[in-house]
Amino acid sequence: MKKVFRCLIIIGLIVIACGCTKNYKRNDIINYVKNNIGIKNFSVSKKYVIKEDSDGYKDKYWAVYDEDNGVVFYVKDDFYYSAETTQNNLEDDYYDNYYIKYESKINVNRNLSYEKIVSDGMDKNVTLNCFYKNKKELDKCFDSMKYVYRYFNGKSGLYYRIKYNFDGRKEDAPVSYYADYSGNTYKITNEDTDYYKYYHYGLMFDVDSIISEMTKTEYKEVLNNSDNFKAVKIDSNNNTIKEYDSILCPNSYSISYNALYKILKEEGYNVVGDSHNYKVYYNNSVYEFSDDFLEYINRDNGLDENYNTYYYKKDGVTYYAYHLHDWERILGNDDVKKMFDLQLNCEWQKKRINEN
Repeated sequence: MKKVFRCLIIIGLIVIACGCTKNYKRNDIINYVKNNIGIKNFSVSKKYVIKEDSDGYKDKYWAVYDEDNGVVFYVKDDFYYSAETTQNNLEDDYYDNYYIKYESKINVNRNLSYEKIVSDGMDKNVTLNCFYKNKKELDKCFDSMKYVYRYFNGKSGLYYRIKYNFDGRKEDAPVSYYADYSGNTYKITNEDTDYYKYYHYGLMFDVDSIISEMTKTEYKEVLNNSDNFKAVKIDSNNNTIKEYDSILCPNSYSISYNALYKILKEEGYNVVGDSHNYKVYYNNSVYEFSDDFLEYINRDNGLDENYNTYYYKKDGVTYYAYHLHDWERILGNDDVKKMFDLQLNCEWQKKRINEN
């Protein structure tokens, strides 16, 4: 009995060490293409190519040719580590390559651009970009994205990203507003365009061109949306002592340069300029904030990339702002306290409503 038990343990250890992997053959690739992509006339290479990925796994690549559309793509037997064991599954870059080949046909008068990330030998992660600077252009972006989505009958693994073009800068601030990285769509398949995030961005960063597009009803609805974070002044015990009902925050712990300007003015600080370009004279120091304080720097984050980031100045010295995203001109509430002895918090309105 002990020997049997010992053998079971050894077998279990072998399974764990080897992992749960499948040995895909050429016929499996053929069935995968039929069942997952749906093309009828295609050919699969008789042999696969082995490439070592960035994690050291040796993945297998089968070349596939779509004979009806002339698209060459790959089906990859992808090995990876998950749940404490080595696993594998099949993936492809068909729709990415299809779009690249027929981009000029699909993107007719639609103002779309695309970028791709070549990952371990595959043209995966093709992202469609559309830039807008007003409500009319946002509508066109949504229409263009919907067209592409319907063109592929919703099967495409493309990523969709709509960016606000702030003063000619195609910045990424609203990426999380109108974007999807899961291969499906966010708000793109809706019949009605969602303007809330666009308007919210305008209020949060005091963008006159956006605010001017809002009706009084829309302004009130956006300002009082339960998903908002609104700025409040707190004491040393975190008790709210003042509410700024018209000041929106991006999250619970930070505030935009533009909203900070309004608060400092309301609190009686010595502020010179407007919400987009101003100086604060406080405690024998001069602080400078501007929408134009933007540059590309190399961040020491383990990635060999340049980042588009905002900064501020104190007594002429440049400091890079602490915030969630490098591309947003916002400060952490803790930084505001250190600079101006002003304790701010940003309260989630849904929580406040539920508590009341």
